[in-house]
Amino acid sequence: GHYVPAVAYQIFKSKMLKDKVDFKGLAIGNGLTVPSIQYGAYPIFAREHDLISEETKDRMVAIAPVCQYALEACDEYDVAFECTLAVMFCQATMFSPIMLESPGLNVYDYRKQCEGEMCYDFSLAEEYLNRPDVQKALGVSKAWEQCDMSVHEDMMSDWGHRFDTAIPELLEAGKRVMIYAGDKDVICNEIGNRWWVDQMEWSGSKSWAVAKDQPWEVDEEQAGTVRTFGGLSFVSVADAGHMVPMDKPKQGLHMIKAFLDGRELAASETEAAKEMPTRNEFFVHPRVNFRQMTE
Repeated sequence: GHYVPAVAYQIFKSKMLKDKVDFKGLAIGNGLTVPSIQYGAYPIFAREHDLISEETKDRMVAIAPVCQYALEACDEYDVAFECTLAVMFCQATMFSPIMLESPGLNVYDYRKQCEGEMCYDFSLAEEYLNRPDVQKALGVSKAWEQCDMSVHEDMMSDWGHRFDTAIPELLEAGKRVMIYAGDKDVICNEIGNRWWVDQMEWSGSKSWAVAKDQPWEVDEEQAGTVRTFGGLSFVSVADAGHMVPMDKPKQGLHMIKAFLDGRELAASETEAAKEMPTRNEFFVHPRVNFRQMTE
């Protein structure tokens, strides 16, 4: 959610890289792209899936605007100390209550229990990435590990920043952007991802707001839904957690191949609604009204 748009934009703007990379578009899967919006989705998603009580949800919703303002200040002033404090505050008020009421929760897939330090067994990846021949091919010499806490701590001030700001320019330039999310992920859930996509300002914003979600099928089986307008698409992957390729390999491969080939996922292109819907629960502009979301 941070690195993909940042690196893509650098390739897009760099005169040196433009000659070497035929950049067509980018895809972000279960990313943290706009924290100031996405943190507010935690109480909504958690309550929807019975991970917290109604009372806890109400308390979290009430304090969500404070988290949002703190993260917006991080973006505006870019002071490392304030950004770190903002993230710590939001973690304590928007995320920790979920873990307190659902101990052992696998934050990458609420249907599963967390087993091990990272909730999954990544021993095969560790073995492979530490093989001498693999490291030689990659040009690295340091031992690979799943999570280096020193790096994590160094990047804390970056955590709270938004990285959607480059995407409108990419869309205007004809680049394709796909945002996808497994619908069982908690930590970068589809509600928060849908919120920031729906609030993004670009030339297609009004048409996007009234476009329809279309069913997406793989081998005549429901795989999720997709909304598309212009070069932008949002894909909800059914019954997948944070790691879509691991949970739904066939559907994930179908999705990414269609994106690379420039094909529509839905059977027919998404049409704009003839009339503006009376209520679009995901589109709230310019600021997410967390209280309204719960009423």
